[in-house]
Order: sequence, then structure tokens, then C-alpha cells
Amino acid sequence: MKSIEIPQNVRLGVPRIEDLFGAYAIHEPAMRSLHSYLESTGIKQHIANANARQATDQKNTTPAFTMIEGSGIAVVPIVGVMTKSGTSLSPFPGTTATRSTIRGLARADDVSAILVNIDSPGGSTKGVSDLANDIASAAKIKPVVAMIEDLGASAGYWVASQASIIVANPSAIVGSIGTYLVVEDSSEGAAQHGIKVHVLSTGFFKGAAEDGTVVTDAHLAEFQRFTDSLQELFTKAVMDGRGLDRKTVESLSTGAVWIGSHAKNMGLVDRIGDFDLALSLTEELIAHRQRRPSSVAGFGTEEMPSAGFSLPDAGMSCGGKTGKVTEMQSDMQRVDLISLKKALPNASAEFREQAVIDGLTVAEAQTRYMGALESGAIQGGGPGVPSALMPMASGGGGNARGGAADSFDGAIRELTARGMDRSKAVAKVSKECPELHRAYLLETNSGHVSRLVDSKFGV
Repeated sequence: MKSIEIPQNVRLGVPRIEDLFGAYAIHEPAMRSLHSYLESTGIKQHIANANARQATDQKNTTPAFTMIEGSGIAVVPIVGVMTKSGTSLSPFPGTTATRSTIRGLARADDVSAILVNIDSPGGSTKGVSDLANDIASAAKIKPVVAMIEDLGASAGYWVASQASIIVANPSAIVGSIGTYLVVEDSSEGAAQHGIKVHVLSTGFFKGAAEDGTVVTDAHLAEFQRFTDSLQELFTKAVMDGRGLDRKTVESLSTGAVWIGSHAKNMGLVDRIGDFDLALSLTEELIAHRQRRPSSVAGFGTEEMPSAGFSLPDAGMSCGGKTGKVTEMQSDMQRVDLISLKKALPNASAEFREQAVIDGLTVAEAQTRYMGALESGAIQGGGPGVPSALMPMASGGGGNARGGAADSFDGAIRELTARGMDRSKAVAKVSKECPELHRAYLLETNSGHVSRLVDSKFGV
């Protein structure tokens, strides 16, 4: 890739032009097209054209968001090459502006859900991680659905991966997971013109790859380290957003792209359909939330009243105070697709969506999933099923299990599915829910030990 010379007067006349340079997470054909355009048009002519459009009030950016009348759904477009600040090269207003939009919509009482409409090859890595984090935080407050229309690649997919559900149209190009940095060694060209360039710096890597200088193996290793560090942010985001393990995400981080249904088979999207399907799913998630309000604080802990939280089928509460919702309480009350992807990685997207629509907790969804596996209604299990999802043995020779026992085990399974050691999970549930613990012990032990259990709990 050849470099583009930008005159100093143009640099001074274009705000934030530096946003266009550095590492990119972008689908390569889009980058080549952008480069070819600038070479053929000329950067000075492009700036002149952009200024002319601005003078006639012909805006090149898309609206920050639009509301779908009567639905409470805000549609946020992410279209074109992504940069931190908006540029005349793309209709995208910039990750900074889009972050502000997402955060505002997440807090707005009159917005029930956010539908992020994506048609982007990705772009500069600047600001992308922060935008992805804001989308993930918004998804903890209210439903966030990503609709990939035609193109959701690289940084475009990075932000999409943080949504509650991803819908892609059948011909959508999805993936291009990766980060790259182009470094030129122009030393031979400089030498042919009789130019020898010296870089005086305070460190070995300061001034590396300046025009006309030799790029050494050590320089390349340092640039690779930097690029790998950026990619780690991308990898971790996809792991967290999609509920995939590191090995799977790294196997997909080849820069390759997939079409619609293939991307679904890879676990990169949840459903294949058009904008109407994305809208319908968003409306269903809103209806679920209205039936079973979410108790989460996405952009900082919120004070909220709580009558405690009831574990599934337990018929009892583990609290009753007004104040900050604890991490465990929040997780037990809230169910979203991100939580279910982590807890049920082998379940189908349709199974997880139905669990959300039915208003199940994670523990209830796990119980339903195991029941479906055992009945043969769905195929699965085997080595791929996490041990936290397998049936747990009751105390020695105990009675038939009831609601409290299932609820106690379900709470433990949920915590172990999130990576907590089983002994710590048992201790946490026992401490948070002493009444449930007592009921569990009574249900899973013979009747003659009931007095010992009552004595332990001071009854």
C-alpha cells in the first residue's frame, strides 16, 4: 500500500485529520477502495469538494438516531468507515458522537430499546473499544439489538457483538475479525534518490519507520506487539459479547468473512432476516422486559427498592431491604442473551431467545435445557456440556427433591457457570439465602435430621 502525501496546509485546515491514521480494524477491500479514491481524486480536491457541500448545507453524516413512532425503539445507524471523529470520507458521525447517543438513549425513560443498524466495514481502532463497552452497558439496562444490513465487518462487528441479539440479512458480509497496521520501508527509494535519512531520538522505537529509514526486524516485532495488544481487546469483546471461548474466537480471527447463514453457524450472529425481523425481536424483548423488569445498573450502580429476589420455585425471598442491588441479586433477577450465551453455550439461538421471551432466569433456563436434553427433545450433552449444567446429586439417601432444592442447585449452577469455584458458590448462596439453604437441607435429608438443621439455623 502506498503512502498518501498530505500537504501541511491541508493538515492545518482539517480538524482531527490524525484520526485517519494508525491501526485499523477494517475489511481490507474497503480500505483499498478508500485509498484508491484518495489517490485518484487527490486529498486537496476531496477537501475542496467537502467544503463546497458544507457551504450548500449538504450534510454527509447520518442522523444520530431516529425513533420508530409509537414503539419506544430508537434506531442508531453505524454506516460507513468508522473513525473517532466524523470525517468527510464517511457518513459515520464518529465513535465519540455515537457513544454519547448510546449512553443518552440507555438512560432515557421514553426509550424502551435500542436497535443498532450496522452497514460498516469497520475502520480506525480509535474509540471502538469504548463504543463497544457502551453498547454492552446499554444492553444491561434495556434490550439492544444489532441489525447487520449487508456489511458488519471488523470494527463494525466488534460493536455488533455487544448487542443482546444480532440479526443479519442473508447476503450480509460478517466477520473480518482482526486488526492490522501497514508499515512501509522506503529506505531503498530514498537511497536511489541520494537521500540518507537520520532519525535522532530518545529511544530505539521513537521515530521508527519514518520516511526514508530502514525498518528493522526489531521495529517490526514492536509494531506486531502493538497490533496484538489492540487485537486482544477485540478478541475479549467477542468472547464476552457472544459467550464464546478464546479458542473459538481465535480460530475465527483470521480476517475471513462469512455470508449470512454461515456466520450464524459460526456463532457470530443469532438470526437471519431483514430489518422487520430485527424490529419484531426488539418488540418481543420490550414486552418481556415489561413483564419482568430488569434490575441492573449499566453505567454505574443505581439505588433502587427491592423486595429481595425469589429463586425459581422457592416461594421465598432472600432479602427485603432497600438499597444497592448486589451482584448476585442482579444476576438472578436479570436474564438476557449475553448471560444465556455464557451459561448455555451449546443451546441454540432460538432456545435462548425463547427463554428470554418467556422471562426465565438463567437457572430456570438451565433447568429447561437439561430437561430437554434428558427427554430427547433436543440433541446435545456429552463432553461439550459444561459440568455446571449437569444434574447434581442430592444429599445421601434424601427425600424426593422439591422446589427449594432445585432452586438452591440452580443458583449454584449459575455461579459455577460463570467461573466460580463450586465450594465458593455453595458458600455464597448459603450466606445470601439462609432460608433457602435451610429448606434445601430439610428437603434433601431424612426426616430425623430436621432437628439438627433447625438447631443450626436457630429455629
